[in-house]
Amino acid sequence: EAFNEAWTFCWKGCLTTLGTSLLQPLRTLLDKPTPNFDVNITPVPDDVSKKQLWLSVAPTIFCLVYPLLAFGIGRGNWGLAVLESLYPFVGASLIWTAMTQTSHVQDDCHQPVDENDCWTARQIAHSYDYSVHNPRERELVAMLTAGLNMQSLHHAIPTVAQSRLAGLYEEYA
Repeated sequence: EAFNEAWTFCWKGCLTTLGTSLLQPLRTLLDKPTPNFDVNITPVPDDVSKKQLWLSVAPTIFCLVYPLLAFGIGRGNWGLAVLESLYPFVGASLIWTAMTQTSHVQDDCHQPVDENDCWTARQIAHSYDYSVHNPRERELVAMLTAGLNMQSLHHAIPTVAQSRLAGLYEEYA
């Protein structure tokens, strides 16, 4: 349980995009399991080759390494080098964490559920939807939040693109 204390949430919240853009793909490329699991729980689709995955990681590696070379080695300013390497990831991660966790930290998401409920029912019970009752508002907020305002629907059908959720919400609700 110590692994999921509030302070770990805070520092992990600053690095989520780095994990998504670098660590998760590297786990797949190096055939490593997800931490705290026996297998990699975030694999890529079968039709994505390792070459394509390496190419998808290249921009992240460049964004991390270039400032270290230009400002650290090139100018001897290692503080600026580290700042320039990490601030895009920290900034994007803070925005991402704020957007995604809005749908999970609400009191309604922490009500007890029956342990016999299926996985999907438990996922829906621990998610929160907002700005969903008016179709125009739902679509606008979906565009602004990448569909995260319909978090329970996303958890019910996670393989459906977020851009399609607004059109499905009426039938779901």
